Amino acid sequence: MRPLIVLISLAFVSPISADCLQGWVEIPEENTCILMSKMDLAHLQALRNCQTLGASLVKIGDAFMNTAIAIEAMTFENGRKTLIGIEKMSSGEWAYSDGTQLQYSKWKSGEPKANASCAAIDPTTAFWETVDCGVKMPYVCGKQDKNAPCDLGWSYSEESNACYWLKASP
Repeated sequence: MRPLIVLISLAFVSPISADCLQGWVEIPEENTCILMSKMDLAHLQALRNCQTLGASLVKIGDAFMNTAIAIEAMTFENGRKTLIGIEKMSSGEWAYSDGTQLQYSKWKSGEPKANASCAAIDPTTAFWETVDCGVKMPYVCGKQDKNAPCDLGWSYSEESNACYWLKASP
């Protein structure tokens, strides 16, 4: 019963609006704009392309963002697996492409596998899978609103003028 109450209360939160450029999709709960790729690229090429746009490969910091990315990839990429900004560092730990520690993960059962160093979201399940970094595939760039009051993975409530973060109980 408790999760239902949380979900109902979240429906009434008014998020701050991000300022997205034309062609970008606003994820208001995350104060983030995303851009689905128009071409298939390998991980490093995709990362560089996002950087030329002032963005990075998308950082998924919570379940809201994960679901939003899965929905957009299902729609825009016809359900094809899509590169996200998560990779295996030289230490063997998985982190965001900028090297910061993961705040959230949704690995498919049996993942991450040791023989691949990049990650993609399967929009049909919203789970992450490891992929070879050299394989060309769709990707998604993400750019946080510069005026966002909250860090990645946190959401803002105008009613309480505060940032909040939800974590699912095991």
